[in-house]
Amino acid sequence: MRAVLFLLAVILLGACQSLPDETTPMSLGEIALTPPGHTDFCQRYPADCARRDGVQQASLTPALWQELWRVHRAARAATRPVTDSAQYGRVEFWDYANGAGDCEDVALLSYRELISRGWAPTTLRMAVGVTEWGDRHAVLVAITNRGDFVLDSAYAQVMPWDRLPYSWIKRQSQRDDRVWQIVEAPPENRLIDGADTTPVAATRRHRAVDDLPW
Repeated sequence: MRAVLFLLAVILLGACQSLPDETTPMSLGEIALTPPGHTDFCQRYPADCARRDGVQQASLTPALWQELWRVHRAARAATRPVTDSAQYGRVEFWDYANGAGDCEDVALLSYRELISRGWAPTTLRMAVGVTEWGDRHAVLVAITNRGDFVLDSAYAQVMPWDRLPYSWIKRQSQRDDRVWQIVEAPPENRLIDGADTTPVAATRRHRAVDDLPW
């Protein structure tokens, strides 16, 4: 029944979208600590955590861009926000959203749905940043020939990564799902209209907190 509802949400929530303006790709640096929640996730879903052959970009067409929006909006609509502590009795627990979940669960749900539609795993990577309120936040990044775009449970839109008011910390490697790398700060601050205009802090400022829970 949930699968049917999800499919209906994909159909009903779709909106015609032209191709987005080009943005920059994320620049990755040194190896980072893997979020413990993701390590645990990989132990439970080993088939979804593998070494990958080659580095790919999705070649966006209007149809694929529309599909990215539809899946993202459907995943958000299908998931009731709830913390891991309330749902699982644990501070951090990564899983595919199943009617309820938090930021990483919604991102993982979008990942699974896009993979089922033919997207290459290396074009879809999880990433972690710090919000303007100082909270850790996980999202899904779509790596495309027009730049990197974020599927974020906090936003209805699919956003260019460098227009979000986050200090990015790390992202999955395209070569190995279990490996994470530092995300270098974007080349310029391009916050979304109406967002806090405080410049996004350089990502490297948050390397000191890389030993926190995730």
